[in-house]
Amino acid sequence: MAKSHQQLQSDADSWVKYRRWAKVLSSNVLAINYNIHSKILWVQFKGKAKGIKYPIYAYSNVPDTVAKAMYTCNSKGKFVWAVLRNGKYSVSGPT
Repeated sequence: MAKSHQQLQSDADSWVKYRRWAKVLSSNVLAINYNIHSKILWVQFKGKAKGIKYPIYAYSNVPDTVAKAMYTCNSKGKFVWAVLRNGKYSVSGPT
């Protein structure tokens, strides 16, 4: 049974509060993590980048509302391209 929008929002709030890695259902993204104090969103991808297996990229100055939106969205890969890689957030990686 699919979770309700309200349950997804509650899960996202808890995820941000407790700063833990969350494995996600995605063909491109393996897991995400967020630190509300530093406003850094880490995205771990499937596959390889620059010889690194399962690379992690850090996106800076990401508001918690954006991190929660990624947690609850249907397509994590599309979210990365449409929201995180639009030039608004600086990115470092892969690590």
